[in-house]
Amino acid sequence: VELSSQSVSMQTPRFAWFQFMFSLLSRLERSDISMKEMIHTLCAKDIVYQSKDIKEFVETYTADQAIQWCMKKSFYFSHINRILRSKNLNAIFMNRAIIYDIEQCLRLLNSEQQEILNLLSPMKVYHGQASSRQEIEFWKSNIGTIITMNSFLSTSMDEDIAFAF
Repeated sequence: VELSSQSVSMQTPRFAWFQFMFSLLSRLERSDISMKEMIHTLCAKDIVYQSKDIKEFVETYTADQAIQWCMKKSFYFSHINRILRSKNLNAIFMNRAIIYDIEQCLRLLNSEQQEILNLLSPMKVYHGQASSRQEIEFWKSNIGTIITMNSFLSTSMDEDIAFAF
């Protein structure tokens, strides 16, 4: 069973390696080559039922729209999170352009929100997610500990919006 989160205490060496790898990836700037590699990988998988989404992505995607693409009901968000959860370094590297774009958009959005809200204390956000019984038990058994998420999370300041996901 593939879990979207892990206890840091149980995964310290793996966590450190994954964090190191991600810090390296975030330093690799996006390039046309990295996007072409990712698109080639998507097309090579012959995802027929998603080919319309992939075609739209190839024709319309721009780096500044990474967050909007995550909000759409398409292959994009599930594809990226599936890759991150797998921790397959080759797959993550092949999708580095999108991961870089998402990270850059999140950094910009965070900076804008910090300026607007002038946050001096933590902000309360909500995240809705369907979880297996095993994952719920994992969460319960790790209350008060540090956990890692190996996917991008979509959150909202509105609990009802998060519940819809």
